[in-house]
Amino acid sequence: MSSRLVEGVEASLFEILERREYLASLIEAALNEQPERCILVFKLNIPGAVKNNKLIKELAELAEQVIRERFAQSGICLEELFLDNNLKTGPEYLLSLKGEPFHLKSIALAIEEEHPLGRLFDLDIISLNGQISRQDLTYPGRRCFCCEQDAKICGRSRAHSLSDLLLAVENILRKAGLDC
Repeated sequence: MSSRLVEGVEASLFEILERREYLASLIEAALNEQPERCILVFKLNIPGAVKNNKLIKELAELAEQVIRERFAQSGICLEELFLDNNLKTGPEYLLSLKGEPFHLKSIALAIEEEHPLGRLFDLDIISLNGQISRQDLTYPGRRCFCCEQDAKICGRSRAHSLSDLLLAVENILRKAGLDC
C-alpha cells in the first residue's frame, strides 16, 4: 500500500494505553480545577499502528480549525488546556468549555456527522458527571468505515483487514479533497 497514512513510526498498544491513562489524569485534574466546565477531548480515528505523520497532522490541524469555528458559531468560548500534534500515539487536544454538557455534545456530534471528514474525528465531551455518549443523545454508535455496521462490533470481530480500513479512510480523505 502506498498510502501516506502508513508512513511513520508505529505506536505500540502499550504506548497507546499508557497515553490514554495519562490523558484521563489530565482530564480529571482539569475537571477538579474547574468543575463547572466540560472538557472536549479530540483525537483522530485512524486504523492501524501508525497514529501520527505529516498527513495525520494536517488532518488534526484542519479538525482543530473546524472545532473552533463550529463552537464559536454557537457562542461557546474554548479554553485550550493541551494541544499536541507531535505525539507518537496521535494528535490530542483538550479544550475547556462552559455550557450544558448535552448541548456541547450535540455540537460535537454535528461536527462528526456533518463535516466531510467528521467520521475521522473523535470528539468526546466529559463533565464532572462523566462522559456524554452518542447514545445519551439517541444517536446510533459510530459506523464502520467499510460496511456501515456498528464500528465496535466490526472492530472486536476484526471483520475487515487493515488494508480495507485504510482504503476506506483514504476514500474519505479524497472525497474531502485531501491528497493521501
